[in-house]
Amino acid sequence: MTATERRIEEVVAKYTPSIAAQLRDARQRLRAHVPRGVAEFEKQRPRRPAAAKA
Repeated sequence: MTATERRIEEVVAKYTPSIAAQLRDARQRLRAHVPRGVAEFEKQRPRRPAAAKA
């Protein structure tokens, strides 16, 4: 499991079991329609430098 998948799962786990199941199902269906969609987007998106903390 990647760091991104872990973060998503942490957010999903905050919801009720029925809502979490719907979110997981929706993510699975989206991946079927757009395989590697986010990975391809991340490759194309220029990285912004982190903002300096005051």
